[in-house]
Amino acid sequence: MRVGVLTTAAGQGSTHVAAALAWEAAAGMATVAVDADPNVGTLGELFALEPDARLSSVWGPTGVSAAALQSAMTRVTGREQLQVVAGFDRPVVEWPAVLEALASALPQLACDLVVVDVGAPFGQVRGAPPLGVALGTVFDAVVLVLGSAPDLLWRSIRLLDASPLPRTRVVLMRPHGERGGQVEALVRRELPWLPPFVEWTADRRAMLAAQEAHRPVLRRGGLLGELGLTGHVRVGTARGRGFARWRRPAVKGVEGDA
Repeated sequence: MRVGVLTTAAGQGSTHVAAALAWEAAAGMATVAVDADPNVGTLGELFALEPDARLSSVWGPTGVSAAALQSAMTRVTGREQLQVVAGFDRPVVEWPAVLEALASALPQLACDLVVVDVGAPFGQVRGAPPLGVALGTVFDAVVLVLGSAPDLLWRSIRLLDASPLPRTRVVLMRPHGERGGQVEALVRRELPWLPPFVEWTADRRAMLAAQEAHRPVLRRGGLLGELGLTGHVRVGTARGRGFARWRRPAVKGVEGDA
């Protein structure tokens, strides 16, 4: 499965969500996290990695291949099933080229789950396909991270109204102590196509402490199951004689809260 994590503007927590998803998944399945934020990503720094190669160093004139991504993977100490491709060290390419290259490279990676932090790919680029189409070509699921601050929220509404996204899940990042359903009511009214939110209380002190420990903050109760990215689904058979069970790998996450 290929999961893209994005937001509408920097600073809303998409890197933390991508790191938490990858860490949680790697408890039970081979997982690769790719930092593909074209405006310089910090996923590798969050895990305190010092990679010999990163996405910018293996990016060629035609993008990146699966073999190049494989060569840039660094295994995370203490999470043996998690490998990370650190991101660009400078902005050298725009989001349409990033998504186009990943579309052919990601399916060839030998792992169970790929989590890709694509930053905030809402900038206008001449000749680019609609963002929803580009994301749908690359990813099986899209995780949209939204901050609840009023200025960020209105920006998100305007951008998303012009760019509906496919197969979307939403993580709403709330500051510690914020309560009430006004945010959800506003977004539900303006963007009725979005699914219900998974809420996460973003405690700045917890995030800073986690960064010092070089580990992601994890949402209490996990993210994979809440977002429908793992678990069990009962599917009716063609003949209607009972049910067949389809199973994705179960994972044991480390509980915590940001």
